[in-house]
Amino acid sequence: MKARASYSVSSPPVDVEGAETSNASGARVWTITLFTIIACLGSMSNGFIMGYSSATIAELNNTETGEHGLSSDSESSSWFAAFAPIGALLGGPVAGWASDRFGRKTGMMLGGVPYSLGWLFISCANSVPSQNGFIALLLLGRLLTGFAAGWISLSVPLVTSDSELWGIP
Repeated sequence: MKARASYSVSSPPVDVEGAETSNASGARVWTITLFTIIACLGSMSNGFIMGYSSATIAELNNTETGEHGLSSDSESSSWFAAFAPIGALLGGPVAGWASDRFGRKTGMMLGGVPYSLGWLFISCANSVPSQNGFIALLLLGRLLTGFAAGWISLSVPLVTSDSELWGIP
């Protein structure tokens, strides 16, 4: 019979020149934790984006509640629901390029731009007097928020899992 070798997964402490004190280290942990929580809010926003269409389509099809409404056929409603996933297909590759070009943290933060613009277009759509303009702004807003969802789906895991970014050896 062969004897089993014993391995240890812990490493001895290493004295590194310029190492942070325990107070500074504790502050760094809080900074990393806060940034990670904020970054993960981007992932939570994907749920808002995808879930928005289910509650909104019924209201948009109801022309009694407002001057605008989608047409009575289900084609307009289907496009409204489908524009976010179409945008998400485009957002992922652009997020990869932006993360390489501008850095991971900056690339993730840039994902907030299409997200904000998309919700701005959706919220301003009701002020457009024409039916076609109303639908166009809604669809553009859904496309941009979907684009942001694809962007965030790629960039948040990159940032939160990057130990070099946080100075962890």
